[in-house]
Order: sequence, then C-alpha cells, then structure tokens
Amino acid sequence: MDIYSYLNSPDVAEHCRKLNYQFNALESAFIINDCRHISIEEKHRLYREIMETMPDMEIPNPRVFYEEKPDLSLFHQLEKLMRTEQQILRRMKDGKEGWFYTFYAVFYASDSSDLQGCYSTYEKAVEATCEYAEWFSGDKSFVIEQRTLDSDSKVSVFLNEQYEICYILPQTNAEPYSNFLYELWVYIPTPFKKGDLVSGVSWSFQYPICRSDEPMVLREICYWERDTEWIERRKKEADSSDMTAWGYWLDRDGSVYDECIHSYYNLTYFKGETEPTLRSGCRGKDYRLLKTIGAFLKQEINLHMLLIANDAIRAERMWNSAFPGWDYVNEEYDKAGITDIREKRDLLRKYEEERARKAKNSDDSVE
Repeated sequence: MDIYSYLNSPDVAEHCRKLNYQFNALESAFIINDCRHISIEEKHRLYREIMETMPDMEIPNPRVFYEEKPDLSLFHQLEKLMRTEQQILRRMKDGKEGWFYTFYAVFYASDSSDLQGCYSTYEKAVEATCEYAEWFSGDKSFVIEQRTLDSDSKVSVFLNEQYEICYILPQTNAEPYSNFLYELWVYIPTPFKKGDLVSGVSWSFQYPICRSDEPMVLREICYWERDTEWIERRKKEADSSDMTAWGYWLDRDGSVYDECIHSYYNLTYFKGETEPTLRSGCRGKDYRLLKTIGAFLKQEINLHMLLIANDAIRAERMWNSAFPGWDYVNEEYDKAGITDIREKRDLLRKYEEERARKAKNSDDSVE
C-alpha cells in the first residue's frame, strides 16, 4: 500500500515519502479515513489490507469510545466501524417509503449553500448534484441528506469529486453513529517552517467550512519543539481537534488576525498570487502583508522593516482606493487639478501591465 498517496496534502505526502516515514496501523487507518478523494468502499478495502499486512495494536486513547471498558483492539474497532458504515450506506442508497433526499454545497472559502431540491431516490439526488456543480467553480464538496417526513431524523454523507460517498457525518437520530478514527490524535511529519505561507487549511470532514484557498502565515504547529515523551502522551490524552497549527490571516477589511486550524496535516504551500493589481489591491486584502509577516518570523527582516513595509502597503491601498471602481476620462482629472496624481496612476498601470506581460511570457516559455 502506498499510504503517502492517501494524504490530502501533496506537500506533506512528498515530505513523508522522502523521509520514508513508516506509519503504523492506527496512523495508516487515520490517514485513509481522512482521505477525501476515495470512496468509503475503497477505505474499507484498505482497512482490510492493513489488517492483513500489519500487526494489530491497542488504541491509546480509550475515551474516544465514551464507554467504561471498551475493546481497544484497533482491528476489532475497524470491523465494528465497517459493519456500521455498510449498514448506513445500504440504507442511504436503497431508501424506503417515507424517505426523501436533498443536498447542499460546502464552499470552503465562505459557507454552505441552502438545501437544494427534493428527490425520491439517492440516484436522482446525485444526478441533480452533478448538474448543480457545473454552475460553480472553486474548492467545494457536496452533502446529500436522506430525510423523513414529519421528523428531524436524517442521514448525511459527503461526496468526493467523483460523486462517491467518502464520509458519513455523525448521526444523532436515525442511525446513532460516530467514527472513532476522527477522535484520535496522531503524529504526521510536515515540511513547514515558521513564516511559511501555507493554505489548504482546516479541510477535514469534521471542520468542512473553512478557507481552503486563503493563505496563512504559519506561526506554530502543535508538536514543534516537543520531545517523544510529549507526543506519546498526546496520543493518549488528546483528540483530532488538538492537531492544531497557529498563524495569521487577513480579514475581509485587510486587517491581520491570529487564529488556529485543527488539521495541520492538510496544509500545503500557498501557490496563489500575492502581488495585487491596481484594482484588486485597493480594497480588501493585500497578501503582500502576509509575506512581510512571514519574512519577519523567519528573521529575514527586522522589526523596523516590518513596520515600514506595513505602513507602505497600507498607504498604497489607501491611495489606490481614492480612485473609483468606474473611471473618468483624463480630461476630468485635469479639470479637477490632479493631473499629476492621474499621471502617477497611469505609470502604475503601465508597470502592472508590463509585469503581467512578462509573467505570461515566462509561463508560456515553461510550457
């Protein structure tokens, strides 16, 4: 089994592969369970492969089962989990009289959409989901719900990019269900350093609504500067919500705030554009500020340079915001007595056009 291929982050996968890091049976099951691009049926096949090729082990944190004396055999609990999930899948796909289906989208840069439609079968709900998905781009997933009339009882499942069921949400009514693998704390090596600009943050089935395409300046990962004893104790006492990474984001108004995410193992290096255009850089977020903070955290610049860069970026945004989203002809600016300001803006536009042209030529030459 190529366990690295089931990590959601390609950067974490490459790092673990280079280290030839050996995941044990429990860690492998955790990674497979969290994988968002394979179906539950495929996850079950991989669980069985783990059980056939690796030694059983005791689950280190018994509290995840909410029982007084649970069976801590990983393989025993995997068997129970698979039986329960297979029952829920059969019910979800077969349906019965009185049940209907609906769906909604989860957009990771904002929030989930409203429930869409009402369908008599699971297949019709999937077909409607596929048609709905064609209207939207960006990082998203879909949830299909099976509901019953005159009741709040429901079963909810996540779909992967192939519109296969990849995760069952915890149920509270129709089918009491919880997935013990999502309650565990495991150690997964990552390549990131303080000050790195990362993204893909917080994507997990437990925390689906997040900023998956938003950059974050990484400040700390929970296991940094911790010894083996701390990590082993964490496995016995903590859960997946404690697999945290802290950093800085930009708010909608362009201000910086400090926050954490709960799935450090899903981080990736940010590969998006950080340089603003004259139009987009004048309002809202300016990711150059995050690059500046990252440089300071890496000790590449001192505090004074951080303050200078912050003031310069904010002053430029304020200057750009003085111009309207729609524009006047040059003569109007001349009549208003700000010809020199208009000419400065024109020079900036020419600079940005030239920079964009060079970037495009560079991309074409690489291809």
